[in-house]
Amino acid sequence: MRAWVMLVCGAGCLACSGLMTPKYIPREVADEAPPDAGSPEGTITVKAWYGSMDPIHCAGCTPEAVDALINTTAASSEAPAEGKRSHLVGMAFDHDPKTAWCADPGKEAGEWLEITFSAPVDLEGIAVHGGWFDGEYALFRHARVAGLLVLPDQGAPVYADIKEPPKGTTVQAANLEHPVTLDVGGWAGVTSIRFEVRDTWPGRDGKGVCISSLDLIGRPAAR
Repeated sequence: MRAWVMLVCGAGCLACSGLMTPKYIPREVADEAPPDAGSPEGTITVKAWYGSMDPIHCAGCTPEAVDALINTTAASSEAPAEGKRSHLVGMAFDHDPKTAWCADPGKEAGEWLEITFSAPVDLEGIAVHGGWFDGEYALFRHARVAGLLVLPDQGAPVYADIKEPPKGTTVQAANLEHPVTLDVGGWAGVTSIRFEVRDTWPGRDGKGVCISSLDLIGRPAAR
């Protein structure tokens, strides 16, 4: 099923907050993940583009509301620092696209991040910056996420099939500055999430895949 979704700014809309630019979104949802994704049965597959977003309607749902409940973070690997830039796992959860978690050199598909919470959270969306967005040099030197499997301990997994704008177009650089925002359909009582990189856009220098930010849009779970 393919639908064109037009964003409408209202109270709490992320587009109005300056997080990203409203635009039309080509979005296709399938009942199962692609055969080559190796995703669990029942996974919802969302095809999205950098610079696109799903509108999130949830009173009190913000990344900051979830941040307070983050307990631990872990990653399959962490690349050495580049100059003063650390690539530790925490860089993926600091809401700053100019910092990034990066995997070891040459590590792309198969890398993962995990996060746990000190108390259950209800999640409505995830904003994904699947690369290192500290200028064009960093962005294209490292691999970027093209397929991300998101596995909560509560709720249906989501596979994000992320497309990039065509190279050489005037919108490419502008769109890549904005994250893909996924509507996860309302996960309730989540205490841990695993993010698995399943596909990548290769970097120029064989550098590992990077994720600048995974902004979890939600709030403490209802009691």
